[in-house]
Amino acid sequence: MTEDVHDVKHIEEKNYLTFRTGRTGRFGQFALAVNRYINFPFQAWELKPEGFGQFALAVNRYINFPFQAWELKPEADGSVTFQITCAILMVEFNIKENRICLTQLQNSPNNALQDIVGIYFKLPKLIRLLQTGGVDLFPACDAFCYIEGACEKHWPTERHLYYNMALLSPSYNFAWSRWNNQAGRRNIVVQMREYKLNSTKQKNHSMLLVTPLKALFVETTEVSPFFNEMPSEGMKFYSDLYNVMKGTSTMATRNKVQNGSPDVAKTVADLLIMTRVALNPHRMSRERSFSRRFYRGDTSNSLWACMDRGMQAEEENRWTFEIAWEAANKVGGIYTVIRSKAYVSTEEMGDQYCLIGPYKEATARTEVEEGPLGSPLLNEAVNLVRAQGFKIITGRWLVDGNPQVILMDIGSAAWKLDEFKAELVYGSEFDVILGCMVANLIGEFRRVTDIGDGNTPKIVAHFHEWQAGVGLIMLKIRHINVATVFTTHATLLGRYLCAGSTDFYNNLDKFNVDEEAGKRQIYHRYCLERAASHLSNVFTTVSDITGYEAEHLLKRKPDVITPNGLNVKKFSALHEFQNLHAVSKEKIHEFVRGHFYGHYDFDLDKTLYFFIAGRYEFGNKGADIFIEALARLNHYLKSAHPDITVVAFLIFPTKTNNFNVESLRGHAVTKSLRDTINDIQQKIGKRLYEVCLSERLPDSTELLQKEELIRLKRCIYSLQRYSLPPVTTHNIQDDWNDPVLNSVRRCNLINTSLDRVKIVFHPEFLSSTNPLFALDYEEFVRGCHLGVFPSYYEPWGYTPAECTVMGIPSITTNLSGFGCFMQEHIADPMSYGIYVIDRRFISLEDSVQQLAQYMYDFTRLNRRQRIIQRNRTERLSDMLDWRNLGIYYRQARMRALRMVFPDFKEEEVNGMGSLKYPRPISEPPSPSSSRVTTPAASVHGSDDESDSVDEEGELEELRANH
Repeated sequence: MTEDVHDVKHIEEKNYLTFRTGRTGRFGQFALAVNRYINFPFQAWELKPEGFGQFALAVNRYINFPFQAWELKPEADGSVTFQITCAILMVEFNIKENRICLTQLQNSPNNALQDIVGIYFKLPKLIRLLQTGGVDLFPACDAFCYIEGACEKHWPTERHLYYNMALLSPSYNFAWSRWNNQAGRRNIVVQMREYKLNSTKQKNHSMLLVTPLKALFVETTEVSPFFNEMPSEGMKFYSDLYNVMKGTSTMATRNKVQNGSPDVAKTVADLLIMTRVALNPHRMSRERSFSRRFYRGDTSNSLWACMDRGMQAEEENRWTFEIAWEAANKVGGIYTVIRSKAYVSTEEMGDQYCLIGPYKEATARTEVEEGPLGSPLLNEAVNLVRAQGFKIITGRWLVDGNPQVILMDIGSAAWKLDEFKAELVYGSEFDVILGCMVANLIGEFRRVTDIGDGNTPKIVAHFHEWQAGVGLIMLKIRHINVATVFTTHATLLGRYLCAGSTDFYNNLDKFNVDEEAGKRQIYHRYCLERAASHLSNVFTTVSDITGYEAEHLLKRKPDVITPNGLNVKKFSALHEFQNLHAVSKEKIHEFVRGHFYGHYDFDLDKTLYFFIAGRYEFGNKGADIFIEALARLNHYLKSAHPDITVVAFLIFPTKTNNFNVESLRGHAVTKSLRDTINDIQQKIGKRLYEVCLSERLPDSTELLQKEELIRLKRCIYSLQRYSLPPVTTHNIQDDWNDPVLNSVRRCNLINTSLDRVKIVFHPEFLSSTNPLFALDYEEFVRGCHLGVFPSYYEPWGYTPAECTVMGIPSITTNLSGFGCFMQEHIADPMSYGIYVIDRRFISLEDSVQQLAQYMYDFTRLNRRQRIIQRNRTERLSDMLDWRNLGIYYRQARMRALRMVFPDFKEEEVNGMGSLKYPRPISEPPSPSSSRVTTPAASVHGSDDESDSVDEEGELEELRANH
């Protein structure tokens, strides 16, 4: 829509937009589509045509919303009519088998659309024609963010209702109800009646209420003065609309529904899903606020426009198989990638998308619902492979999106290992078996789908890591005509080299890769990885820094960078994330009180919690420079700010014998003190009440009795400790050889009363069942103030990304994929709470000093400045959402398809364009003290008030002392 638009200039201070164009649009006028409304409302705009006549500027995305009315009814010839009355125009469709035509179009702004009235098309093509002609009736999944007064409906309920309405459409008439606006998010209300064809007398509509748990007719009518959820007289409760029909209709009606055309039902369902007639025109969500602050160079390349549940892919006969060892199998970080991306993959591809991995009974029993796949052709291919003697499990992965999954039992194919090895000279046995089984399956599927009608199946096989890459190699050996994509999340040789304390990045171009792989006895696996990267049509890595590594170690530069995202909805807390920080921090306070009993001489209101977490790779994760920087921070705080305390948590799982007895004892004595005080508090309250009833004030001896005073003294005596608080919460095996403990001893961070930096090494992953913390990892992160991840080798880095989506500032490096991504896409990362340390271009000593300075600057921020920074950090969460980053995976797949199928005309997607977060309007949080905002201290401590901080408030507050 914006082709041939040049010299676009946006003057942010004035909200002013200018541009130059060279030609008019397809229908005789030019339409500028603003998809995300970041600059609305316009304060002013100006058009200066150069040599052309009439020119139009239009915003046409949601001009027809909200719908004023809609109706779905059957016709005598077995087709179905669907009519929508919009704010400006009226549109009527007729659905016949798997095609749909426009039968009426009134008040259309574009007469060119009259040429397609009465012509049947497949739904995706008709949608494109209408949208191109300026008639957009198909809201995106975030439409409720932009339609005034809109309220998002519970999507699983909404979608299930559409499918049931489509099944019943041969015999039932459905229509809009005004009560749907007032029913709430989890309730949908429509009018419904059994429709008698060729009859002038029809029944009155009944009011149908659909919820996630039930469907029933209610007493309310369209003319009732108020909405009432009471069921109609004699009405039973049914699980869904289809069961309502079975329980209330005649036999003839049921037969007609059951004998209805499946093609009509599917097309009607797809049309209802695309128009979302149950969507109610109320709340602003994250997507809307995101649209105001997320800056793109080209918004037309958003993945939102492609999320049609596979309708376009089905029309193009386009399929995607994603093969990974971690599919429904939690063994590493790639599991997080595959799992969190599943939702956007299925929203884009529907049942044209399928995951393939090994069958692991322990995880499959709880994560996979076994059953047939959605496509008959795919089921046929699976059965053909089963006939070869292999055991294959199919079903749905029980994660967001419920993607199809095919799991292959490697043990069932072990008897063919020698035959597989004859095809592939080298390899790991399990990986060879899985790869050959995958190649068998995709080969059979390619054969059964290529039926010779000219519509060649366009299959993409996307392989993750070298373990799955054997399948890619086998596809090439067997000359199976599919497009292939190979993604490496970290090179195999790179992991081994970094684990050996090598000066990795300064010597990347100097390594003899074959010799280095041979030394480490990984030569065959390295060859598999290298072969897969070179044989793939498109090679991708998760970050630029990993791409640089792959270019030198695998000898191929990546074609596309596919950064890792997160399912942000899982972490979403909207405005509550500040309150969640306060709640979780109080739980950490309880741990600190118990762990440091006897030396509890610091103020928790002036205590900050820093943490590092991950696999126990001491050098790769940057724990070495973190501890060194903490020692320097300890010196700075002793000298300049002795009232501030930092508790640094190091969470690395390693071998332990048991919990540290001193840690357990500390929590026992503090719990005893708390229980004693609670008991005495209740008794004092009763005595105070009784004394006040006698109209006098009590003295101290009446309130606190001698026995209670003795109990308190006993508790206080039990808190005495003559040893220092332990550095660890567990007894670590071979602690004399543990790198964290040795580094802590060398830096003399032993938790003395003079130390302003306290160390807590927790050598286990966190769990809510932990007797010390009683926190899971997400709660712990929310309660901390700063995550510190100064990694040396980190291809992406999910830990700082998770901090970001939870609104917790973090420190990362320019050797991590996450850090490079943030530096590329944010004008000033530090202003948003993302501190990036240089570990690539400066010395190690300078990197340690920079880390210590960043942490010291953070400790100087006051309460309000930390709130502002957390707000800013949380704003970045949508930037890391798969709904935005998933576009890179689509780009890689489309590129591979064009290489294998030259006739494939899908327009190339250009990723996120010039996406850039600007520098904030206000100045970055300063360590300088700002004015006091309240005369008394917050009850939550130093930084937990859930202030509503706007840009003007930030500006005034942060400039107060500059």
